[in-house]
Amino acid sequence: MKSQKSKSADPATALLAKASRDWKKVAPLEHAPVLHLAILRDLFRKIHAARSTALAYENLKSAENLATIETQLQQIRDSWPQEKPAPVPMVLREKLARHDRRWESFIASEASGLGLEYWVIYASPPLETAEKFNRAIHKLLSPHAVVLFAETDAAPHTPPKAGHWSGCWWTLHNPRGPNGNISGAQSRPRSLNLSSAEKALRILLRWERIG
Repeated sequence: MKSQKSKSADPATALLAKASRDWKKVAPLEHAPVLHLAILRDLFRKIHAARSTALAYENLKSAENLATIETQLQQIRDSWPQEKPAPVPMVLREKLARHDRRWESFIASEASGLGLEYWVIYASPPLETAEKFNRAIHKLLSPHAVVLFAETDAAPHTPPKAGHWSGCWWTLHNPRGPNGNISGAQSRPRSLNLSSAEKALRILLRWERIG
């Protein structure tokens, strides 16, 4: 019997409460619709993971409740009122056509309609800290930018050191930086203090604007 006391509690309440707090926090921002979709995406993935855990511990009631929430989140996504949907850059279309990137496709369409910029971050973190690095990227970019997805860099600018992973993070940035300045032509987005970000991550980041 796999059920344990610590695994029996339904995690939906805590996950929904955090998503609600995050939703309200970014509501005043001009690119809030993009951030709201990203919050729903992240909530959907956490709910899905929690449902898998509930099933593993044979907590069927919790799993059923979480499955219902998953369906509701998908329905919200599919009926999302995009006022100005716009095509995404050509280089991204094939990547977003994957069945497991439906959320990202909606987020990118919303972002294009709002005039957000597409940037790719290239970095080569050590393999043993790659997941920690990925979480740090998400945290550092929020709330002025959103990570669409990360993938292996098939053609790295510089071959990675032994024991390192070459990755690229496809991201969306508000062209108005934290101070309200239009970014214009530059080699890096204004959406965050990149020198501080690199110091925090302890890894050099290379940026490329798309589209």
